[in-house]
Amino acid sequence: MNGRSDKTASGLGLYLCKSILDMLNHKIRIESSVGKGTRVILDLTHFEGRIE
Repeated sequence: MNGRSDKTASGLGLYLCKSILDMLNHKIRIESSVGKGTRVILDLTHFEGRIE
């Protein structure tokens, strides 16, 4: 992403991420500050499996 503020979004991507993480019993947290931007934190601490 380029951080341009002239773009609009629907939030669908975050909604999908949250839905998937909820099903897997993980968490997502959003932190936003005016003039600084937004942080998206994914908590995958209970992950059991393989990533290939």
